[in-house]
Amino acid sequence: MLSTFGTTSGDSGARSGKPIWIDLLNPTPDETAKVAAECGIHVPSRDSLQEVETSSRLRAEGQVLYMSMPLAVQDASAGFAPLPLGFILSPELLVTVRYSEVHAFAEVKAHVEMDPHMGSAAVFVTLIDGMVDFSADMLENLSRKLAAVSASAFGRNGDSLPPRGKRVTHALRESLKGVGTAGDHLSRIRESLLSLQRIVGFVSEMATDWLLPELKTRRNRT
Repeated sequence: MLSTFGTTSGDSGARSGKPIWIDLLNPTPDETAKVAAECGIHVPSRDSLQEVETSSRLRAEGQVLYMSMPLAVQDASAGFAPLPLGFILSPELLVTVRYSEVHAFAEVKAHVEMDPHMGSAAVFVTLIDGMVDFSADMLENLSRKLAAVSASAFGRNGDSLPPRGKRVTHALRESLKGVGTAGDHLSRIRESLLSLQRIVGFVSEMATDWLLPELKTRRNRT
């Protein structure tokens, strides 16, 4: 699916034909080719976005920045496996390539619709802010789940163990399973946050000439 967001023209508030953000969700080959041809950029394939080398995830071609990262715990239908997310950022245009719903995107799209004067860099920074906030929410949720597992397994005061028995053995097995699942989710969240940190650092280094001061302030809080 291809979604395009443009800027407004003059005082009339009418949208111009020039996009500032193109969002590709599970893009078809025709959609990928259309964006590449019309915008004069290379739109990476899913396999390219899943490359693990930093040199493949972060690169620049002139003022066009190509970035990719793994998403953490975004799509339950994928079994919580990491899915790739790509950003192509220039002073005039942001292109996002994704294969999952991402919590922050819906909110940012609504924000762009209400404030169509936003530029590509402002949209990008707002997306990063939303993704960091959502990751923080996931960490808090994991903390609550682990606290519940601890209380169930060891008692709320942690001063006594429950008696032996089949029911208790099953409960402990389920507790261990919960701890393992939470640990896996935590490692994926950390991987995503580390990737976001690298992306922010890369943009701060490569976009010094066109990243507005107010966006730099927001960026430094990430």
